Amino acid sequence: MSRTLAISGRFRPTQLVGGLASYFQNLNRGFAEAIAQDDRFRDVEATVFHGSAGVPHRSAGLRYREDGDFGGRFVRDALLGAVASRNFDALFLPNYYTPPVVRSKRVVAVIHDLLDKNMPHMRSWRSRKWLDVAERHTLRRCDAVVTISQSVRADVLRWFGSKWESKVHAIWNPIAFERLDGDKRYVSPDGRPYLLGVAVDRPFKNLYTLIRAFAKFREHAHGLGRCAARLHRRGDAAGE
Repeated sequence: MSRTLAISGRFRPTQLVGGLASYFQNLNRGFAEAIAQDDRFRDVEATVFHGSAGVPHRSAGLRYREDGDFGGRFVRDALLGAVASRNFDALFLPNYYTPPVVRSKRVVAVIHDLLDKNMPHMRSWRSRKWLDVAERHTLRRCDAVVTISQSVRADVLRWFGSKWESKVHAIWNPIAFERLDGDKRYVSPDGRPYLLGVAVDRPFKNLYTLIRAFAKFREHAHGLGRCAARLHRRGDAAGE
């Protein structure tokens, strides 16, 4: 007898690229790989529920069901929890919101950050209130809550209490390592290699710290280069 998993995969057309889309894509690839290759999950049937915009990625081995856009993400997920989930053993929600009613036997949700708590000036008071209610309900209702880092897990326990410690688990963002395979290197127009970081320039992305880190690295590398040059010159002088 198969075990069944429902996955919420609702995206607006403008959300089909970006951090959450990448998370969803790699996570679904991981689900499909586990079902195909791991004997523990061979009997799992996973179905992704989505709207008319589709999903960032489709993986062979997973089922996809379009169930409309009326009401938006939260209404559709509420209906998924209250109605469709009764036919599934578990429901997975990749972005903090847990429906008021869930009929599946198990439910798991992901909390990516607590921006509303750590940088309240980045959110309106209505947004902060909504997020607080949603996060508290997620902690109460879910059988397990996933955070994307130990830091976010610590934030959740700091803001909502250590009583949730056994329920909250840090699982790092999935990465498609095969996309990094190969020895092809890209260079800038002036011929130098470079690293490309793509993110919105907002305080919570912490790009300023990244830039400072590279500046320190460059300074350190130049210092090592000067030191190596001096040692080389000394060695040449000693050999004369």
